[in-house]
Amino acid sequence: MNKVSIGFYITIISSLITVIGFVITIVQIIKTKKISNAAYSAAREAKLAITNTMIISNLSSKVKVIQEIQGDIFNEKYDVAYLHTKELIHELIEIRQLIISKEQNDEGIIKETIVQLGILKRQLESTIYKNEKIEISKINPKLSEFEIKLSELFAKIKFPIIGGN
Repeated sequence: MNKVSIGFYITIISSLITVIGFVITIVQIIKTKKISNAAYSAAREAKLAITNTMIISNLSSKVKVIQEIQGDIFNEKYDVAYLHTKELIHELIEIRQLIISKEQNDEGIIKETIVQLGILKRQLESTIYKNEKIEISKINPKLSEFEIKLSELFAKIKFPIIGGN
């Protein structure tokens, strides 16, 4: 064998090794991308699970606060009802932000409840500071409606329909 033949074979072997190395590199990149996507999906699912847990916990306690407000109004403890309403509004705003972060369309229920609680808060202020009479017959049904809507949202998030539309 002469030097030209040896050089030719070395060039062919080097080219084959380079092509094989390139193929291995591409395969490794594809595997790394799949692993990266799986890790991203797992992290997103974990975040969603934590967010759901926070929303469920918060909604559960807010339903109880609405019941307390009803009791406070019935017992004519308007100042306590006012404080509970004010606190509830702020907490519902936080819950709304959690729901928005989940990219779901459930924030409308919370938004409507916040607006209506703002109206109730103003009525309670008038009752406390201006000694105006509050109409329990109008307020308690509205609070019951909020309680039901928040309970439904709580159940919807806690027990989602799997595979449904």
